[in-house]
Amino acid sequence: MKKLAAFITAVFMLVTLSACGSSASVSSENYLKAVIVSHADGTVKVSANNQELAFSDKELAAAPELTAGDEVFLTYTGTIKDADTSAAHLTAVALVAELQSEQAEEPAQSEEVVEPDYTKTATFYGMVKNASMNNFTVENGNGMSEDFHINDNTVFSTIDGFLEGIMVTVTYTGNYKDANTCNVISVAEDANNVTPKEDEAASSSSSSVAPSGDVSSLVGTISEASMSNLVIDAQSGEQIVFFLDDSTKINIDGGIALGKTVTVVYTGKLDGNNANSCTVVSVTG
Repeated sequence: MKKLAAFITAVFMLVTLSACGSSASVSSENYLKAVIVSHADGTVKVSANNQELAFSDKELAAAPELTAGDEVFLTYTGTIKDADTSAAHLTAVALVAELQSEQAEEPAQSEEVVEPDYTKTATFYGMVKNASMNNFTVENGNGMSEDFHINDNTVFSTIDGFLEGIMVTVTYTGNYKDANTCNVISVAEDANNVTPKEDEAASSSSSSVAPSGDVSSLVGTISEASMSNLVIDAQSGEQIVFFLDDSTKINIDGGIALGKTVTVVYTGKLDGNNANSCTVVSVTG
């Protein structure tokens, strides 16, 4: 790199510096591009600016093998006046060809690649598309699918078994793209999301078997929620408590959440704000 820096500096110095009729500070380093005439008996002779200059090589710490005709950069201190180099001290000689070769071979600095920390626990949420004894595929809402490998320690938390079409959260460590390093810790079904299979089943059942009683609907905001109850602040201003059972279809984007506006479909009749005689068919939102 020092040679390369000298090479670049010399290019700029040559614009203003010449060996003929010029002088430089005695203490600073000066640079001169020249062609070797000879190197013998302790003297380096070069041709520069149509003049032949001679330098002593006594102060050279090291020098490449110089051959007549070689293009070089000379580093010296002192001054050169006309062709008189008696006040100049040659300190370094660099072959132009070597400098250009070093510049070409110097490897480009590559950007540092930061690898993810695969020791941390991560999650992947989506729908189960394929499932077997040892492997399963989950597709998220963006259409990206990932394959996971089941191990002996994987814990499953599902409602009706591990089935295709259910929405799950996969908790894992390691790189899920590499089955050898990925460790699936658990697979948990999201009970608040209706899967396409459930939608199809609901559609087919509704077309063949209609709910008993008159079907009505009510739009309101969820103010309270539990596993078996849903409190709705209706648009009319009344607060109604609905009871949920295993047949109630829940299809709410993002799951049940307080403050979310939903539509409750039910059979039976409301008695004011009393829904004890009602059966909730579905809650959507």
